[in-house]
Amino acid sequence: MAGGLQVYKFGGAALHDAERLLRVVEIIQQQQRSGQPLAVVVSATGKTTVQLENIFYQHQQGEVPAVAWARLKRHHLALLTALPEDLQAAATQEVADWYHALPQLLTLDWPTDQLAAHFLAQGELISAQVLHYYLQAAGVESEVQDAREYLKTQAGRHQAAALDRDATAAALQADFLPRLQQHKIVITQGFIASNATGETTTLGFEGSDFTGAILAAHLSATALTLWKDVSGILQADPKQVATAQVLPQLSYEQAASLMGYGAKVVHPQAVAMLQQANIPLHIRSFLAPAAPGTQVTAEEGDAGDTWAVTREGLHLFILTPQFQTAMGKPLAALQQQLVQAGHAPLWLQAVEGSYLVALPALPLTSLQALMAQWKSQFTFTHVHPTALLTTQHDTQAAFAQQVLAGKKVYGRGQGEGAVLQILYGPKEEA
Repeated sequence: MAGGLQVYKFGGAALHDAERLLRVVEIIQQQQRSGQPLAVVVSATGKTTVQLENIFYQHQQGEVPAVAWARLKRHHLALLTALPEDLQAAATQEVADWYHALPQLLTLDWPTDQLAAHFLAQGELISAQVLHYYLQAAGVESEVQDAREYLKTQAGRHQAAALDRDATAAALQADFLPRLQQHKIVITQGFIASNATGETTTLGFEGSDFTGAILAAHLSATALTLWKDVSGILQADPKQVATAQVLPQLSYEQAASLMGYGAKVVHPQAVAMLQQANIPLHIRSFLAPAAPGTQVTAEEGDAGDTWAVTREGLHLFILTPQFQTAMGKPLAALQQQLVQAGHAPLWLQAVEGSYLVALPALPLTSLQALMAQWKSQFTFTHVHPTALLTTQHDTQAAFAQQVLAGKKVYGRGQGEGAVLQILYGPKEEA
């Protein structure tokens, strides 16, 4: 689309409370003054999706999650406190209606995957409405469009569903684009979509980034801007490395590499989608909107040469063969066994007569199945949480030293592209 169309995506951190919602409104107003169309993609507010997941799980276990319901309702009502009295009353009623209807969804006789997708989508739906009320209060004309009307996924699974690009492109041109041309500002939900039969689906973890990229690519936007609570993509996690600096320029390939090693700033599929369409990506802070942040384009950035990425929440298994013959089984065979079970290891190494196997976060049922399978072959220790540090050109090991301070190192190795990888976990108590 010509005319400087922008796509902004605001995550849960940006919508966490009333004060931050007012910051978001100011950012949108700034773009409104340009007179150019703006598509606004929102995640669920705060930690709503995590709390909905917990409620869903408790309900599946036959529990009544009254405490979790009450906590989540307090969160949404607190979001409305900065609205004018008349709008606050209308928004409060809408939230109350939502909380009346939401528990009823859990009683639907649907397959678990379908029910979970439909239930978890509710967080984004209410988030879009809350932001719409705040824009109304500021005198900003906008419209909310349900993402399920134009984001289409392929048949099969309902959660982490695969995008149907042709159907999505057609729906965007027929339905979304006319509204954007008419209203200039359209709010829509990230993460959620629907299949050909109209059933709610989701795009998977951090799917709101992907939604923003889909819109930007298919509408030929000038850029996609992800508004985060960090100043851009940094050399390392600032919580671990106080000296980490913002990387001002990265290529799509550099960004994808960082995401592949575990950086959580951008959804990997979002980077790929933007690269295919050659749409610039900006990562900026809603807390410091004047700061330039990080730009990701086809141009490679020199500042991307030194970095450290930590992938956290891993499950480490230290497997010791019960019989001498078991150790004769090649590492490749163990890796194949894991891959066939759908659990590709992030770390697999033979150390002093044992195997170190690090896996990403897994459902409890998958963990139990793995441990039952290994019980006849190995004695094993399960360490959780552990983490994998990947660092490049950290010649003085400054990043690694800060990250690993007070931690226990389980393994070191050389990864692809001359990167150093270190598997570590909490220091064992004496």
